[in-house]
Amino acid sequence: MSFSHIKIKEIRTYMYEIYAEELFKVIDIEEYVKSEIQNKGIIVIDEIDKLVRASDSGSTTKASDEGVQYDLLPLLDGTTITINNKVKLNTRNILFVGAGAFEKVKPSELAIELQGRMPVNARMESLTKSDFIKILKDTKHNLLLQSIALLKTEGVNIVFEQEAIEEMAQISVELNEEDNIGARRLRTVVDAILEEINFKAPDFEYKDAYIIIGKEYVREKTQNLYQNRDYKKYIM
Repeated sequence: MSFSHIKIKEIRTYMYEIYAEELFKVIDIEEYVKSEIQNKGIIVIDEIDKLVRASDSGSTTKASDEGVQYDLLPLLDGTTITINNKVKLNTRNILFVGAGAFEKVKPSELAIELQGRMPVNARMESLTKSDFIKILKDTKHNLLLQSIALLKTEGVNIVFEQEAIEEMAQISVELNEEDNIGARRLRTVVDAILEEINFKAPDFEYKDAYIIIGKEYVREKTQNLYQNRDYKKYIM
């Protein structure tokens, strides 16, 4: 391939491939990756709040939970670990980030030693209606595009009106007020809206026709989600 046959927007990708190929010839990939991890690595410890027993919990695992917290201390301080019985990594310069919902417990209930090694606390705000709309419309492989593509395989075309998208976002906000699961709520909402269409799609009479998803349809198909939320009050 010569430069005369490359579009301007493709030059960067082409040059990157050439550079990467030459670079791999002169460096030790394993050592390079090891160095990058040790000096630039970020490890996220998700659901770290689960290591604290809630005061109203009947669980008897408090001792083991605290044990896990103390087991994390050497990693945060910096120690050498072995991966796959082969590669040794030092964790001293790796950034550790703890994340959790902390709905039933507080960060201050973690072991004092663990708090001291993770001294910076940042509270994340709940997703807003505007955030949900952006997730539904602006992300590259969003749920709406996936749903449209899936139904096209059955010869069914669907179109989401702007008001329908805004209604989905509003419903997600309302449902998250009681049980906040973040952006995952959109999956629940979209599945409820398209459940009947997905079921009937293989036998749909009007192939290649367009189904318009409007605001009223969205609200109608998601009513049961509110009922399920109310039932949770009576489930032990």
